[in-house]
Amino acid sequence: MADGTEALLYRTLLDPNYYEKDVRPTTHHSRPTNITFGFLLNQIVEMDERNQVLTTRCWLNVNWLDKRLSWNASEWEGIKTIYVPYQKLWKPDIILVNK
Repeated sequence: MADGTEALLYRTLLDPNYYEKDVRPTTHHSRPTNITFGFLLNQIVEMDERNQVLTTRCWLNVNWLDKRLSWNASEWEGIKTIYVPYQKLWKPDIILVNK
């Protein structure tokens, strides 16, 4: 019955009375949310020196902890991970600037 339990866990974690994706995860409003970034350049696709344009393929990895989405696996039939669509989660605003 893990599927039923997983669905219940999902609904419990994302209950609108408990989880609000527009609210930044923190233990207190005055504390920052620590976010780490990783950048991996996979390929230089094109380099246009004349127009000063560099086209690349890269990965941007962003990590943070949202304790609102944690649970005790022993209370949920041993479930340690679930899939949640990114649209339902808080995400930091990221702006890449070319200077």
